[in-house]
Amino acid sequence: DSGRCSLLTRFDTALSLGPRLKQVWPFLLEAMQSDRNLTHLYQPFREAYAKVLADMQDWLNVHRPGQTCKMIEGLRSSAYQHQLWLKGRSNPGPIVTQKDGFTHKSNHQSGLAADIGIFAHNGSYIEEPDQETMVYYGLLVRYHHLTWGGSWVTFVDQPHAEWPTTDQTTYTHANQWLREEGLQ
Repeated sequence: DSGRCSLLTRFDTALSLGPRLKQVWPFLLEAMQSDRNLTHLYQPFREAYAKVLADMQDWLNVHRPGQTCKMIEGLRSSAYQHQLWLKGRSNPGPIVTQKDGFTHKSNHQSGLAADIGIFAHNGSYIEEPDQETMVYYGLLVRYHHLTWGGSWVTFVDQPHAEWPTTDQTTYTHANQWLREEGLQ
């Protein structure tokens, strides 16, 4: 797997740098974190998801005053996706994804998926928002012609929204765009 080899090569190179490791380490960590930049999502999905977020915030303002929402997971590198996949397997914590980032890629890696986070009035992340909030989010996701992870049967993922996987042309264009932009 070229993505895994590339990361391991960068890691091995960084380790061989000794004192210069402190200069390189932030770049390695960046590759292993969530990208919360909406502009790194492919344009058709970005536009639809921005509408979902705006509509969701409008609903929160009325029904959950003081709460806010924002994208907490967007574009993911293969390395970061793999770290998420290891949770509940060889790393502590619950299983959070079925996609390992290499053999089975997540739609986050195409810039065509995002996860929402709901935050309390004090800015703290609400780990498990109430069902009414998440069901309304799911309605908005579907209203904007996206797929909601909360409607999945085998691995329910309520914060997740993605471009319909039946539209493989858009997935192909998104991956080409990511390569052109240097995001993949």
